Parts: sequence; structure tokens; C-alpha cells
Amino acid sequence: MPSIISVGISESLLADFEALRDTSSVSGKKYHTKTIDRLSQYICCRNYAKLSLELCYLVWAVVNYKRDSAALLNFFWIDEAITPSAFRKAFEHSHQAEWLPSDSKIYIDEMGLCIQFKYSKFVISATRISLLSAFLELLTTHIHHLLDELEANLMGTDEKSIKQHANTLQKQIYDWLKAHLPSAKVQQRFRHIEQWTQKQAPAGKFDDHKVIRFWQDSRDIDGYVKYTSALEDVIDYELAKKSLLQAHEAQHALSLDEYAQIVSQDEISLYESASNIFEAFEKTPLSSTPKFLSSKQIGLVLPHITVANLNDSLPLSAWRASVFGQWQSQLIQLSRSTQIQDKTHERSHPIESYETHYQQLVSLKKAIKLTLLSCVAVLYNKKSLACLSVLDWVLQDLIDAAQLSALRLFFQANITEESAKGTNELFVMLKRWQLEKPVLNKVFNLAQDALRKNNKQGFKDWHKYDEDAYLEGSQQLVNLDVLVTKAISTFVSSVGETTKEISILEACVVNFSADLCIFTEELKLRHRGAI
Repeated sequence: MPSIISVGISESLLADFEALRDTSSVSGKKYHTKTIDRLSQYICCRNYAKLSLELCYLVWAVVNYKRDSAALLNFFWIDEAITPSAFRKAFEHSHQAEWLPSDSKIYIDEMGLCIQFKYSKFVISATRISLLSAFLELLTTHIHHLLDELEANLMGTDEKSIKQHANTLQKQIYDWLKAHLPSAKVQQRFRHIEQWTQKQAPAGKFDDHKVIRFWQDSRDIDGYVKYTSALEDVIDYELAKKSLLQAHEAQHALSLDEYAQIVSQDEISLYESASNIFEAFEKTPLSSTPKFLSSKQIGLVLPHITVANLNDSLPLSAWRASVFGQWQSQLIQLSRSTQIQDKTHERSHPIESYETHYQQLVSLKKAIKLTLLSCVAVLYNKKSLACLSVLDWVLQDLIDAAQLSALRLFFQANITEESAKGTNELFVMLKRWQLEKPVLNKVFNLAQDALRKNNKQGFKDWHKYDEDAYLEGSQQLVNLDVLVTKAISTFVSSVGETTKEISILEACVVNFSADLCIFTEELKLRHRGAI
């Protein structure tokens, strides 16, 4: 299976490597598969500095050996001097032309191609020629006029010019790859996580305990001061592994074109996106206008949204990020304060506990329900049938299961696809049903009451906004309600597995006491004097 670093590579770059594997010559395939695999590893890991320097020395030798016109075209494409034997034959005669700097020489020995200058010697092994040729061929497809530029800048020059142009070439490669590779920082962190996981026993994906251990073991690694930073990178890493596995399976099942399309559309972007729910927040933010929730309420649940990507594998981590992550952020701020000595009490304990976080989540669920009721009222006032789909979710908390089932059957029997087309007529019927069914009338009255009490922007002046905004917001709120419910249930079950039945408050106390010891000791090491 390919390395984790290959996640995030663009479709076009993958196709470039595949094209090199399929490139033919007079004797068959121009490059061995292993050669291109090696080149792709250099490129995808951004490890092309030495390769660029080698290539510039080789190009210098080629263009200065005989000074033929189109020397590079002849050497690499016409004569194809890209096997060890052909490479040695191309430079079999020791050469020192009058146009070369004094004391410089180009010759072949048992080590390979030697480029001798007055105070130094550079050797290119014959076994590297195929790799360097493939590297040049790849670059010529993306850096315009590269061959002309190399010949013009390296013919008749000295060693200093070779090194200068190698630096220029590296910058050109970097600029080209920016659109095709994830950031170097992301790759570096993925490599660190991968190396850490390889040393762990037993192997397997991350759980809550491994996340803590990874953060502790990465104490001296840049970027991992905060627990939340370690958690976010672990989640990205696990998503990247998942996407890589799916892409690897697709590669063996589909043609190249189909595979590239699937990878680019569905798999490659996974490592850098949080979740479907989070993407929905980006498109229609719940804290914008209409304002469904406050920014503080959204912030409360963001750690749970991030962790939700990995289903139930990290039930405690989001709670740790919410409570202890907030505490650590406070410690970092206080450690920079000139009045740190006066704030000992503030630093000795987290601002919140798991119990207070649970209470905040419960309050959030209530706020979601009230906002959903407001949306029902707005959609009802706009005579949108979508109010019934939103109402169906709200009813689950307002009436018992038998009443809900009966009401659903009633709607199914009376609202057909044909009748739904006549919106005005249907709303006349809906008003009549409210008189016939007290439960339905009660719920719509509650919805109108919730709307009257909702002072958020977009609800007092609901007539200014399109109904789609309220429908999309309602759908996001329903998703969020499901996520919060799941966050609470998985938190309880993570403790209940070992203690049989346990209440949510007991789970809060048990988990918080254990985690407080872990985080207190670790934060003392990381923020000396701040705790």
C-alpha cells in the first residue's frame, strides 16, 4: 500500500507519473516502474534538492562535453543515453575543452561520471541516469522552455553557476508543486505521526488513550504544544489513511481515468476537511443571518463535530478538547501575563468540568429545539410545506410515540404527491386539521410562541429572507442535534463498558477525575510556572 504522504496529490500529478511509467522507447518501456516509483517518492516528499543539484551537474556536463546544438534533446531523447552502459559510452573519452574553466575536466571512472573543478569534484553514478532522465522529462512538461534555459545558463559556466541554477530550479519546482501537493507542514506532521504509530504496540488506529500518549510523546515537537493540535492532526491522519486505503482499492479495480476521477473528487480532499456537517457550516453558517445559533454555541460543539469523522473511536477526546483544551489555552495566555503571580487560583483548575460541559450540551439541545420550532413557524407563515418535515423532528420531543406514529400516518394518508402541488389549498386543509387535532394545533401554537420570543436576527424580520435559508438551517440543526445526542451517549458508554450501568453525571465525575491528573502533570511540564 502507498505511503500516507501520497494523500493529497493532485489528479494531474498522479497522471504524470503514470504517463512516465507508460513512456516507450525503441527497446520497449523507457523507464522501469521502480524508477518512477522512486521519482514519485522524491517529488511527493519534496525531497528534490539533491536531485536538482545532480541534474544541473549532469546538464552542465552534457552541454559542455561537445557543445552540440540541441545537446540535451540529443542526449536524453534522440540517443537515449539513459542506461548505465549508454551513459558511460556517451562520456567514454576524457574531455577538457578550451571553453571550460581552467582545471576543469569531464571523464568517466569506476564511480561514474566525474566532473572535476579546481578545488572540487562531483560524481554522478551511472545507476542514477535513468532517474535523472525521468526527472528532467517530468519537469519539461511543466516548466516552459526549460531545456533552452538550462543550455543557455550552463554552457561555458563555472561550478558557482551550476549551484545557482540548481537553486533556481528548486524554486521553479516548488512553485509548480504548490498546486499539486499538500503543504510541506502537513506532510511533515503526517510523517511524524506515521513514525510514532509504527513504534506502538499493538498496532491499529488511534483511540482516546493513544491520542493522549501521542501528545505526551510529542512534547518537544513544534506544533504540538496544545492537546487540540495533536488531536486535530491525528484525526486528519486517520482520515488520510482511510482515503488512501479506498484509493488503493480503487486503483486495483478501475481504469486509470476512473481512478483519478474518484480520487480527486472523493478521496484526496478528505484529509483536509473536517466533516460533512462542518462543511455545511461553512456554506451556510448557523451563526450568520438568519442567526440560528450564537458563535459561542457553535464553538461549544466544534470539537465534537471534528471527532465525529471517526465515528465512535474517540468518545472522550472531544470532551478533553473542550474542557482541558480550554484550560490549556487559558494557561498559555496567563503565562504571558505580567500579573501571573496574582492568578494562582485561576490557573490551578480547569474553568469547566465534564459535568458543566454536559449541562452546556443539554442547554444547546434545548436551544436547537426552540430554534427548530421557530423555523417551523417561519416556514408555516411562508406557506411552505417544508414546515411539516421540520415539524416531524420537533414532535419527537413534544408528544409520545403513539401520538407521533398516528400523526405521521395521518399525513401520509392525506398529503399525496398530487395534493402537495396545490400549496394554498393544502394550507387551507392544514388549518382545518389543526382544529380537528388538538395535538397538532398545540404544536403550531408552540412554534409561533417560540418565534415571538426569538430575538435573533432573521427571526424578528423573517419576511426579509428566503424560505430556503430556514430549510437549510433546519437541516443543519437536526444534524447537530443528532451529533450532540451521540456525543453524550458515547461518552457514557466509554465508562459504562467497565462499570456496567452508569449515569451521565457519574460518567462525568469518573472521567474528569482521571483526566485531571493526566492533564495537570502534563501541563506542568509544558507550562512551567503557569500552573
